[in-house]
Amino acid sequence: MEKEWSYQRTFREIMDDFPRGDVRDLDSANGRRDRALKEVLRIVPAEDYQILRKYLYQYKLFRPPKANLGHVDTLSGFSLILYLDPLLEEEEDMHFDRVLVVAAHEIAHIVLKHDYNAEMKKYWQQEFAAWKRVCEWGFGKEVKKHLIFQKEGYQVTTKFEAHSLPVEFERFLNDELNSSIDVNDKNGIGS
Repeated sequence: MEKEWSYQRTFREIMDDFPRGDVRDLDSANGRRDRALKEVLRIVPAEDYQILRKYLYQYKLFRPPKANLGHVDTLSGFSLILYLDPLLEEEEDMHFDRVLVVAAHEIAHIVLKHDYNAEMKKYWQQEFAAWKRVCEWGFGKEVKKHLIFQKEGYQVTTKFEAHSLPVEFERFLNDELNSSIDVNDKNGIGS
């Protein structure tokens, strides 16, 4: 059973807020990544949504087909790309709530105006900040489960290296979220 989210806006309102750009092309029929992006845009709190209204149109929402195998063609006119791996479409490998938190994490980087060319220490600080923001949006339990799988080697993207997870973020997950997660349940988020 999927979690019931507290929506801040309708998808029609989102379409009105983004009269141009890739957001207009989101279609749940195109797969789980598009569905996840739509859901995140409906859930994000108002203050962060206003930041997205200002900056999201500058990004190419790149959701390549699995056949691309990570190959990225030149995306004319775009220097900023929100990339969602085609492996996120693999239903047997991942529950939809985990696809949702990966999309939310990438959206959080935009909200937080992160530097995509950061040196390693700053990169991990930004990763921590993005995951923390996603938790603040109400995805705490889902984030914890996703990162537990990452740490155990159940990796669905090559971008996240769980062995480098900052100690302070591990503490955050353990102390502040303090929720019971069945780490053996790779299909659902648990209770």
